[in-house]
Amino acid sequence: MTVRKEHALVLAAAFLSFGCTGRISSPAGGAASDRPPTDLPPEEVGLWPDLEEGDPVVMRRLTNDEIRRTIGELLYLEDGEAIATTPFPPEERIEGYTNNSLALSFLPSLADAAFNDAETAAAFVVETLDRHVDCAPSRECAEMFIDAFGPRAWRRPLTDEERSRLLGVFDGSGTPARGIENVATSILISLPLFYRVEFGDGEEVAPGVVLPTSWEMASRLSYSLWGAPPDEELVNLARADELQDPDVIAAQVERMVDDPRTRATLGRFHSQWLGLDRIGEIAKDSEFFPEWDASLPLSMRTELDLFLDEIAWGDEYGRYSDLFTSTTSFVDEPLAAYYGISAPAEEWGRVELPDERRGVLARGGSLALHGFQLTSPVLRGIDVRERLLCDHLPPPPPTVDDTAPAPDPSSTTRDQITVRTSAPDCVECHQLMNEVGFFFEGFDAVGQPRTEENGLPIDDTGKVLLSDIEAARGVDELQQGLAESAMVRNCFVRQGFRFFLGRREGHEEFEEMRVVAENLEASGGTYRAWIREIFATPAFLTLPVE
Repeated sequence: MTVRKEHALVLAAAFLSFGCTGRISSPAGGAASDRPPTDLPPEEVGLWPDLEEGDPVVMRRLTNDEIRRTIGELLYLEDGEAIATTPFPPEERIEGYTNNSLALSFLPSLADAAFNDAETAAAFVVETLDRHVDCAPSRECAEMFIDAFGPRAWRRPLTDEERSRLLGVFDGSGTPARGIENVATSILISLPLFYRVEFGDGEEVAPGVVLPTSWEMASRLSYSLWGAPPDEELVNLARADELQDPDVIAAQVERMVDDPRTRATLGRFHSQWLGLDRIGEIAKDSEFFPEWDASLPLSMRTELDLFLDEIAWGDEYGRYSDLFTSTTSFVDEPLAAYYGISAPAEEWGRVELPDERRGVLARGGSLALHGFQLTSPVLRGIDVRERLLCDHLPPPPPTVDDTAPAPDPSSTTRDQITVRTSAPDCVECHQLMNEVGFFFEGFDAVGQPRTEENGLPIDDTGKVLLSDIEAARGVDELQQGLAESAMVRNCFVRQGFRFFLGRREGHEEFEEMRVVAENLEASGGTYRAWIREIFATPAFLTLPVE
């Protein structure tokens, strides 16, 4: 017989019984159960008072990218080698990230796409069977294939029952080649492939807390840092049951941070944290900005990718605060013209930008992100408060007109925004956004410096209310304040928890995040210390009991 789609979906459901009953409970973390205090010292302002209960821990589905990379490694795809894939439905974002466990459901459209991919991949497996086992299709060969392919796909040893069920698929498939293909399809559409299922070792190391098994920790490490399955070293450590020792785990984190895959993962973090994927959607009014080149957004995105990579990994940097103070960048010829500097000898050469372009917020991609005809102080302010200060700003009331103001040649954008948001039911929230957005008014909607608008002088004074940031005028002062801010440091810690743990942080992790923030400060604020400290927390190292 063949594995038809409806049969495969039933079979995939059957794999739910392979020890996968799931878990929904509070996240692992410190012992504190009360909400953190609201009367915190200045260095902790903004870190915890708004914390709610953390997202529940559930069986964690792999992201679309993780699924693709996992199957690619399973098939031993070589450089330039690819198989046809079906587009997956896009993931929902929570707190800006696509890897939040609550957003990663298994929709019917994903099931259809995954099944189509599994069939294609399984046919490829039969064509390249010698990559997996040295045998011709037969029942004995199927046993060898299951023992080789199954543990790699499910990232753990198979149980006797699982092995028996897969052999049953082979036995009911007709020809030996079809049997191996159906076995491969069954494995590739199964829950243990698409989900990281964690039960822990069952032995409580603290009340209500257990350790993940070594196999579970291998996948935690590899998918958190690499977005890919465990490599041979992690598999060998898991097989020897050595990945419950915090020192061994810490050594693996140090090893894995130096791998190019961690560098790529950090690129995904930057993209989602700072909203860089929106840069490709930039559009401007050609009547207002006839010099605007529609190809610039691609260059602006590439510049920020290279700049952020340099900050995190370059020899001279490695500190998150340098995001706001560095003049280093990388440009191609169109972007060099945009910045008014000489083009480098090679494409994407390293350059030093003028002081007015210091920091990530003064780069073209950041500045041009909002606004079609006019600047958008409100949206610029929201980006800073939510992404860099971890504020939760409420949406506008449904009755409020939130369309951009029409150009007024007798007024400045700042004046128009101030008037439009001065109503009593608007001003309290809007002053938090507006006053930050006004720092950017020295740049127009395409991100070019300006000193006047409609013949009126630009006012780029602002305030970062309810913060520890002292800044009075312009993007440069704002970014200097951000670089020195404990609130920004603390938000950076929270963003790391959200991204690497794949869920929202909770008040029960107050003490853990405090320790990470303190150690990050003591280390000089390096990316390496940030990763090391997050991966040493109980939130990463332990599980709650069922």
